[in-house]
Amino acid sequence: MELIMRYIFSAGKSLTKCNINKMIRQIEITYPEGSEVTMTLAEMWMEEGREEGRAEGREEGGVTALSETAIQLLIEKFGKVPQDMKDGIMNSDMATLKVVLLNIFRYESVEDVRRYIQ
Repeated sequence: MELIMRYIFSAGKSLTKCNINKMIRQIEITYPEGSEVTMTLAEMWMEEGREEGRAEGREEGGVTALSETAIQLLIEKFGKVPQDMKDGIMNSDMATLKVVLLNIFRYESVEDVRRYIQ
């Protein structure tokens, strides 16, 4: 039963919360022994979702903070940073931002940053 439920929930990516609740109620009616498994799986998936949300939030917050820091340091060093470069920095991933920040004192002009910003 658990294997079948895992398959249905993983294969049915377009399932809504309402669909899932209907399936759980039907399983509880048709297969009472399965209701415990259903609830255990539901709790496990909710916890996984919460963990993914927390990780994404930390990553997103970290990227935003590093982006803002990089822009501020470049402004302090060079006086002005073109808007397209600011946009590029704000859209950069964590690894790129770390490289930009680690090399900030090596740049001779704001244009040196362009090779890292897509």
